[in-house]
Amino acid sequence: MFITAILKAKGETVVTVRPDDAITNTAKLLKEKRIGAAVVTSPADGLNEQIVGMISERDIVCALGEMGPEIVSKKVRDLMTPDVITCQKNHTAEYLMDAMTRHRIRHLPVVEKNKLVGLVSIGDVVKARLAELQIESDQMHQYISGEQRA
Repeated sequence: MFITAILKAKGETVVTVRPDDAITNTAKLLKEKRIGAAVVTSPADGLNEQIVGMISERDIVCALGEMGPEIVSKKVRDLMTPDVITCQKNHTAEYLMDAMTRHRIRHLPVVEKNKLVGLVSIGDVVKARLAELQIESDQMHQYISGEQRA
């Protein structure tokens, strides 16, 4: 299964934040949208927008554990992961699972021609893989039982 299929099923909307955004606002946004991470992009004018980092719930919780209440004065740039691993639409789910496991990450921005076109999470990959396995199981059951498709 290719990333294209996963994005088609989940949509290509990506929540982005800016390096100068307040961490408190970013935490609220993640909660509001019920997502685990956002892509950090720059410049703020949206022209020639580039990925400059990722900010996740994990980043915020780890910083809270280290800094305590001081975290409320921090900006996204202070807590984000600056080295972002990306993928492309023609990559496979297996490629994503390998990259996520090797790098211990849960979200990968999808980039085509230097443009952000989607975001895939480990949950998206698992959901797609389970659907694929169900189809294979159904087909095997039909084959074994001799059922014919209409």
